Amino acid sequence: MTSESKLAPPVVAVLVTDGLGAWFGEVLDALYEQDYENLQVVVVDRGHDRVAEQVVSKIPEAAVGEAASSKGFGEAANTVQSMVEGAAFYLFLREDAVLAPDAVTLLVDEALESNAGILGPKVLDWNDP
Repeated sequence: MTSESKLAPPVVAVLVTDGLGAWFGEVLDALYEQDYENLQVVVVDRGHDRVAEQVVSKIPEAAVGEAASSKGFGEAANTVQSMVEGAAFYLFLREDAVLAPDAVTLLVDEALESNAGILGPKVLDWNDP
């Protein structure tokens, strides 16, 4: 851990997934390639396909939890409360969102600059970025 990462507010990226979609590997790659120094990835699996093996093969330090009985995205995302503590920011993602490599850095910078409580990235079409 660099001295910069000690100063960077801790961010937890919470990826809620229903299973192994065709783009799931790309989503994991994009999370792994983030340039933000103090990022923890948590994957919450709502589906019947077990994703832990693929997640850990792409992001070895990621945490994987299961929420197969959850009724929706929000309920599944809330399971992160029992998995991590000390986050300054949470980034909630669906399994079809691929982030630019500097997305988390830009969101945190804007949150700190504008004293924002909630931010959202610019969303682009998958086939026309």
